[in-house]
Amino acid sequence: MYDGIAEFEKNLLAKGISTYVKVEDADKAINETLSGNPWKSASIGLGQGGQMTLTKTFDHKVSTKKGNFTLTSTGLKHRTKKTVTDEQKIEREKRRRRLINQQTNLYVSIECETREKHVTELMKRQSK
Repeated sequence: MYDGIAEFEKNLLAKGISTYVKVEDADKAINETLSGNPWKSASIGLGQGGQMTLTKTFDHKVSTKKGNFTLTSTGLKHRTKKTVTDEQKIEREKRRRRLINQQTNLYVSIECETREKHVTELMKRQSK
């Protein structure tokens, strides 16, 4: 159990997050979260000289009214649709038809094999 905690603290330190927080700062952050305003002082870190500093990491302008994250607040970009030309549509339709044809041929061959096996089984039964 202690190994997991040590590994967790090691990961936090690797990301630049201090594992040592004053009780007052932690209580303040918890109270703000419970009061419904968690973005007031979202992150607590060590400043110069090892002193605790509160830094604002979330901008209300990039959040929705309910406080949900938006693409800009998370650093993600909105994907734009690629323009599809008529030639690309034709190629896609050819691939689709080719796939349907292959599936149909495969289904027919499987059906023939199963019928053949069934007929041979019936013939074996009748010959006995």
